[in-house]
Amino acid sequence: TRPATRRRVLLVEDEDMVRKVLTRMLVARGFEVHAAASGPEAMAIFDARGAKAFDLLVTDLMLPEGGGLVVARHLADQQPGLRILFVSGYSSADTEGLDPECYRFLTKPFGSSELVRSIDELFQTQL
Repeated sequence: TRPATRRRVLLVEDEDMVRKVLTRMLVARGFEVHAAASGPEAMAIFDARGAKAFDLLVTDLMLPEGGGLVVARHLADQQPGLRILFVSGYSSADTEGLDPECYRFLTKPFGSSELVRSIDELFQTQL
């Protein structure tokens, strides 16, 4: 299913191949994707575009130069209500300070349908 309006996603994944595959999965489903290979790169992209520039953050938990939780907290502080999908080999983490209605975990490996289902769940939540 394609989103009614083109949702903007900030994707943060340090592994090139995984980042490319995730980008293809999201673009194929109609999302506009901005990809970053590290936490600092993602925060720079977000900060340059300003508040409300993204509808969703998809981030790996384990990243060089600051993990996905650091990125998520920074972005959520700037844009309360930002939806966040953590993708990781880990199924949980210390998410203190994040609105539990705004995030989900998706354990790697996963397929396109699991990715889309997790994103759909996030956008069904009324904030």
